[in-house]
Amino acid sequence: MWTRKRPWRGDAMMKRISNKAALLIMLAVGLAAVAATALVGIYLGRRDAQRTMDRTVYYLERQCVTYREIIVADEVKSLVRLTEQAAELATSGVLLPGIWTDEYLEDYAQRQRMTDVLVLDGELKPEFACGEGEWRDLYTGSAIAAIRQYPEKIFSQRLTRNGKFYDIAAVARQDAPGVIFCARLRRTGELASYQSSVESLLAGYETVLSSRVYAYITDGETVIGSSDETQHGKPVSQVALIRALDETGGGRTMTRINTDGAFLGVRGLYRDYRLYVFMAESYVFARSRNAVIAVFGVYAAAVVVMLLLLMGADQERKRQEKIYQRQLEAEVQRATAADQAKTDFLRSMSHDIRTPINIIMGMLEIIGRSPDDRKRVQDCREKAQTAARYLLALVNDVLTLNRLSRKETASVTMPYRLSTELDEVMLLARAQAEERGVTLAEPEMALEYDELQGNPLYLRQICQNIIGNAIKYSFPGGEVRCRFRTAYDADGICRLTFICEDDGVGMSEEFQKHMFEAFAQENAGRANTIEGVGLGLAVVKRIVDEHGGTIRVDSARDAGTRFEISVPVTPCAIPEPAAPSVQPPSLRGCHVLVAEDNDLNRQIAVYLLEDAGVQVVQARDGREAVETFAASKPGELDAVLMDVMMPVMDGLDATRAIRAMERPDADVPIIAMTANLFDEDVAACLRAGMDGHIPKPLDAAQMLRTVAGCIRRKKHDA
Repeated sequence: MWTRKRPWRGDAMMKRISNKAALLIMLAVGLAAVAATALVGIYLGRRDAQRTMDRTVYYLERQCVTYREIIVADEVKSLVRLTEQAAELATSGVLLPGIWTDEYLEDYAQRQRMTDVLVLDGELKPEFACGEGEWRDLYTGSAIAAIRQYPEKIFSQRLTRNGKFYDIAAVARQDAPGVIFCARLRRTGELASYQSSVESLLAGYETVLSSRVYAYITDGETVIGSSDETQHGKPVSQVALIRALDETGGGRTMTRINTDGAFLGVRGLYRDYRLYVFMAESYVFARSRNAVIAVFGVYAAAVVVMLLLLMGADQERKRQEKIYQRQLEAEVQRATAADQAKTDFLRSMSHDIRTPINIIMGMLEIIGRSPDDRKRVQDCREKAQTAARYLLALVNDVLTLNRLSRKETASVTMPYRLSTELDEVMLLARAQAEERGVTLAEPEMALEYDELQGNPLYLRQICQNIIGNAIKYSFPGGEVRCRFRTAYDADGICRLTFICEDDGVGMSEEFQKHMFEAFAQENAGRANTIEGVGLGLAVVKRIVDEHGGTIRVDSARDAGTRFEISVPVTPCAIPEPAAPSVQPPSLRGCHVLVAEDNDLNRQIAVYLLEDAGVQVVQARDGREAVETFAASKPGELDAVLMDVMMPVMDGLDATRAIRAMERPDADVPIIAMTANLFDEDVAACLRAGMDGHIPKPLDAAQMLRTVAGCIRRKKHDA
């Protein structure tokens, strides 16, 4: 029972809070937001600065590699050239005997830009000399002495003496035992060109675009490269940033230092080079400062907005209460409608289920009272079967609707012949039409493509529901007409077009707006003799939508109805079937194991098989079926009918157990006998190793055909 909504206690509490208290809360929240923004900004600023410095240090390391390669390349080139000149001088001593004099060597040294030239005898004493350098410690060393013993050897090296760079080379004399020793001073201008090379490499980095980031490369004593041109060549001791960072012992982790301002710096090392990167602290935390300012501005605006909101809070609360009240009323109406729909559904389902059950029980009662009246018994039996088929169709519609509402798609497809499926549909429809005194015209079939690939179950459900409704809602003496056509459309898609027309009661425009809703019935509240729970059209609509089809309906009250349904289909080639046998398949003399836990279901299956001449062995659960098969002789059993849902061991596990046996007949045909009819249930049976599927309720002809077909295929494969 619904009562009037109680006032929310929180409203009264909010009214007791003064504006001053609300402002204090807002102030605390604002300060907390500003503080959090500042902390986050500081963290992000330090993180980004560390990443920038790490990236810059890595770049400087690459520049050091480049610089070293430049120096090494020049050194090698210079030493090779000096060695060639020393060898040229050694050759001239052979070609021009007596040419060597101190004056000749001095002239040769000037032409070749050498600083010193020494012609040493076999005891490594100067025989001729040019230059003022003191090299005795070198040319009397073991390296050059080895040249005297092994003339094919040479010696070259770049070294530093008295703060100057020299290239030296030594080769063996060719005119007599001894050594030619040459030295060349590397001039300051030449080395400066290499210094400018490394500076130009640094100039390509992003640090020159900002005066807030500083990068240095030193050799431990002098700045050999810097993003600041004024620092080139300065001693390290004169660069305040480098000196301050060295004093703090900073490394690759960012360190704060103070010189002419606050800076953050890192230091790296590559071989003999030291690498430094610095960033102004004000630049690092600029984003944090800006964020705090922005947050404070937003906070101030929020305070103004909040004050305005507080002024109109009472009015807004009242408006929200009215909206909430209307929502509650709408929810009550929806709940009442849903409850009424549930009641109507149960009432209608009760009627539609009880009606065929009443027919079946009544016909059985008549048969029991008149067992000798063969004509009446046959008539009652046919009516009971019709009622049972109707009840089965009702259950199938409910299950199909539930399946499609859960967006489950068909997983099992098979080749089928469209004309065969339609013949079976029309056969059932004619029986229904005869009962109601309605004429079902011979269908017009223009099937350009008859062999299709898909699930024929959905096709039958569409046709049976539409044709069944046309017959059900036709007047006695009326006529139902059907047309079927398959062809490719302009889009290159093969479609099945199904048209069904009747001249029955028709549908009103109002009902047509919701005719595809589940349980929808026109004049559902009026007692009438027309059967149905309003599921047929809902099932058709779901199936057609699921397959990408369309439905067109033309109908008017007391003027009949025309349905035009178009669904895509997939043509395929089906081998021509062998000529059907006039006689039903013979199973006489076959041995079949029937595993079924329900006594009545097992009794029915056993009777139908024994009536066909089959010798039957029975099992009450899966484990008993496995034990019975294991106890039989190889080849004794021709097939197994296996229920799926059984106690102790289900049919799927029992099938796997039989297939796993090491027997020559472990591949005996096993056929599922179950009421589980969905595609995933059939697929599960096939995955477990079963060969076929017989649905419940059992159809005698279908069961015998399936069993005979499986046995025949097994013998053919063998």
